[in-house]
Amino acid sequence: SARAFRALWLRSYKNCKEFLGGVVYEDPWLAGGHNGLSNSEDPEQPQSPYERLIELRKQMNAFGLNQTPIVMAGGVWNLSEWDDYIDNPEIGPIAFQLGTRPLLTKESPVVDTWYDKLMSLKKGDVVLQQFSPTGFYSSAIRTRFLQELLDRGHFRELLTKDYMNNLQMAAPMHDIGKIAIPDTILQKPGKLTDEEYSIMKEHSQKGADIILQTFGKRNDKDFLQTAYEVAYYHHEKWNGKGYPKGLKETEIPLTARIMAIADVFDAISQKRCYRDAMPLDKCFEIIKNGRETDFDPLLVDIFVEIRPKVEKVYESIYS
Repeated sequence: SARAFRALWLRSYKNCKEFLGGVVYEDPWLAGGHNGLSNSEDPEQPQSPYERLIELRKQMNAFGLNQTPIVMAGGVWNLSEWDDYIDNPEIGPIAFQLGTRPLLTKESPVVDTWYDKLMSLKKGDVVLQQFSPTGFYSSAIRTRFLQELLDRGHFRELLTKDYMNNLQMAAPMHDIGKIAIPDTILQKPGKLTDEEYSIMKEHSQKGADIILQTFGKRNDKDFLQTAYEVAYYHHEKWNGKGYPKGLKETEIPLTARIMAIADVFDAISQKRCYRDAMPLDKCFEIIKNGRETDFDPLLVDIFVEIRPKVEKVYESIYS
């Protein structure tokens, strides 16, 4: 969205303008309803991408990016459906990414389980996942949170530049295992049954398996380890009552202990199919009450202390 691009531009992109080859617009509805929606927008009320693209172009032009193309991604299967967008002075330079990104790039190979499913899909098998901004917001929080830990001298031997970069890149994949969980469970508006909850908990193991299959052959063992830890252990609890392994305290990797706080805060502060978004006061209260039970007490103390910084990030993305 134009709002999201503005935040990214002011945060970092402005410093490397000459390297910006294009701006990808992934439509919230055509691509599955998981990017770019604000609290004022209803994921159940699809909008045409046309007006959103125009707003994005206006914002780009204001930053001097008149000739930088917008790349339309998600739901693009036939260019004949996009005639009005081509050579359109309001939209400006535009390119189209056909199909689904993992099917088109060597950098994102299709996991065997995905491929098998894609080859056997029948009508009605696909239900698009609705509004889920976790990846973007969790990454934004983590940028501030990790730096705060480093500035205070905590975990200095771990928090190298590569470590922080790997965690920031891996964070949005923490729930990737949910692609293997039925939508009837993911989108259920009421409380899950015991059986459904058991199935839901499988997403951590399935996510770890997907990470290994997708990145296991790459020559980057540190990133693989980080992505694996984030996906597999982010539901472990400080008191040992989490899943999937029941690890406790520092048995839980630091990556997962950080992810746990950001994930819970992000989830409760945003609207879900089964409840409304909680006020920020309540969100911070829940994190604080989870000290020494759900979360690492040191991380909780710092997270609560930097509340103004967290809220500033929150407002820059969702206001």
